[in-house]
Amino acid sequence: MRKLVYIILLICLPLFCIAQKAEVDTTVYNAVEVQPKFPGGEAALGKLLMDNVHYPKNNENVMLESRTVIQFIVEKDGTLTNFEKLKGADVIYDQIVNSLKKAPKWTPGSLNGKVVRVRYFIPIQICLGE
Repeated sequence: MRKLVYIILLICLPLFCIAQKAEVDTTVYNAVEVQPKFPGGEAALGKLLMDNVHYPKNNENVMLESRTVIQFIVEKDGTLTNFEKLKGADVIYDQIVNSLKKAPKWTPGSLNGKVVRVRYFIPIQICLGE
C-alpha cells in the first residue's frame, strides 16, 4: 500500500509543479516616463555628431541644406539597435550610425519603474554656407 501511495505521488507531483518562465518584454515603446539619455546629455550628443559627421564638400549634387532623420531602439542595457533612415542623405546616415555605434552606452528609458526598450528619433539639420 505504501508503494502504491509513493507511485501515485511520483506520478501526480509533476502536475502540481508548474514551471515558471521568466517573461521577457520585447515591446518597443514610443512614449515612456523617463526618456533614454546619451551620456552627458543632448549637448554631448550634438558634439559627438558634429565632430564625426562630415558633409561631402566636392560633390556637384550636394544641396546647401539637408535634413536627415534617423530612428533606432535604445535597448534595456543601453545599446542601440535597429537603425533606420526615415529621411535624408545616405552618406550622412551612414556617418551618424557609425558615430552612434562607437559611442558609449545610453541610459535606458523606463516606464512604471521598469527599464524598457524605447524607439528614439534624431533629426539632424545641416546648413552649408556658400
